[in-house]
Amino acid sequence: MILSVNCSSIKNEKALDETCILKAGTHEFITRDSFIFYRHIKIDSLDEIKANIEAGYFIQKALINDEAYQQILKGVLSSKSVTPRYKRFLKNAIRQSACPDILAEP
Repeated sequence: MILSVNCSSIKNEKALDETCILKAGTHEFITRDSFIFYRHIKIDSLDEIKANIEAGYFIQKALINDEAYQQILKGVLSSKSVTPRYKRFLKNAIRQSACPDILAEP
């Protein structure tokens, strides 16, 4: 299972969720200042992601850099838009060393 978040462009200089702002150029796919829209967080299976790539709904790109990755993960734990279910999912993944590059909460 994979925790998926939506990255949306900031429009009219206003982000709908200011928990995690990513500057243009942070990744090849991010060409304008953007935000992680944590309200649309979900859990996908690898099969669902592969099917969406094959159907053309998802576009596979290079991995995001470590700094942005950690910023996004920390936002899951701090955003008021993320329900406890998804916070538990991430905390369990951290405990099981599925996310070894982010520190567990103190």
